Amino acid sequence: SLLLLDWLAKLANIESLTVSAQILQILYSVTTDLCKVNFPYLRNLKTLKVKTYRPPSIPDKAVSFLLQNAPSAEVEIIDLSR
Repeated sequence: SLLLLDWLAKLANIESLTVSAQILQILYSVTTDLCKVNFPYLRNLKTLKVKTYRPPSIPDKAVSFLLQNAPSAEVEIIDLSR
């Protein structure tokens, strides 16, 4: 989870982030530990895009973790199966 925090710290000032549903599943699996950590990143995030090949089973907890400092950011689901 420290590696993940390092990665997110490098993206601290981005306005748009596109991730796959699989990445969110991985994030979801470590979110319990990460919720105990001060997370001052992604404050400028305006758009979170999630790419998926199947009906989205996107963990709300992982999305909430990413958006905690940017609550007005829009979430867009990109269906790649079409």
